[in-house]
Amino acid sequence: MSPAIVDVIEEFCGCKVHCDLAIESVDWRTGFAEHAVSFSGGFDSLAAWTLLPGDPTLISMDFGGWFKRETEFFVEFSPQVVSTNFRMEGFGRRSWIFMLAGVILLKQHLNIGRYTTGSILESSPWNYRKNIDQTFKAAPLLHGFGFEQVNTTLGITEVGTTLLAMRHYPNLIGRSLDSLAAPGSGKSLRKQMLVESLYREKKADLNVQPVVASVDSPPLKWGQSLTDDMLTPYMIKHCGLEASRRLMADIPDDVISLAQNSRLHFYERYHTGLYMGIPEEIGSHLRETLYDSGIVPFTELDWLEYRTLTELLSAYHELNIN
Repeated sequence: MSPAIVDVIEEFCGCKVHCDLAIESVDWRTGFAEHAVSFSGGFDSLAAWTLLPGDPTLISMDFGGWFKRETEFFVEFSPQVVSTNFRMEGFGRRSWIFMLAGVILLKQHLNIGRYTTGSILESSPWNYRKNIDQTFKAAPLLHGFGFEQVNTTLGITEVGTTLLAMRHYPNLIGRSLDSLAAPGSGKSLRKQMLVESLYREKKADLNVQPVVASVDSPPLKWGQSLTDDMLTPYMIKHCGLEASRRLMADIPDDVISLAQNSRLHFYERYHTGLYMGIPEEIGSHLRETLYDSGIVPFTELDWLEYRTLTELLSAYHELNIN
């Protein structure tokens, strides 16, 4: 381990690192050219992969335990697999970076300098800000390891990634659904309701089991999850209020009113600001693939509705909207 990497880890963790391994002279910040995708086989990572040109390396995490269903699906794509029990032991609670452990561990072996995840528009409060000046910069720890981050799904919502998966992997939708969440979970029900509503709109055949009659766990309460709150107006609009209440309790009246009185087409389109700074060799392929999949940029009315929603969400979540 190089002294520079020790410094990065100490700064990130706020503690002193004692390392018995031999100190390497490798410069981890330069000379790594390959592109990797953190891949789970879910709709978001399928979409992130689809939006990249060339043949990037897929790297998947086998967490064991109840994640077995995920592993059984993603191995069919022949990814590089890193197996660990640390999520089962609770070591993934403090930071989302555990999802990139495989990318970090295989950096030198696979010459990885750039990575992509399936992070989507609604997943981070930083994505809602109006003044976007730096989109494609890795988190401090990953940046310190010499990684460049290019998240190709950053400008689209969960609706958009579902549309991309339906367009490019129509025969895998049912199996991907089965792999991404336990049957009867809120996440499984949300994903399946979303898929069914989009198939109805597109008038396509659907080769998945119908929506389960009930959810084993109680619904989330409004205000608990930014990602779920953001998606709720679309679910109300396209799946109905009563069906949406199986997923979300205590939905505010102004959210219901917004859903019922707005077009909400922006959920199926892309936020141009969140693709600022994307490398052109990736951006040209990304925009062409989005267009071919029926996903176009926000229109002026889309922006007005989107900003109305973000203002509403900011009353319940700490958003960086300025």
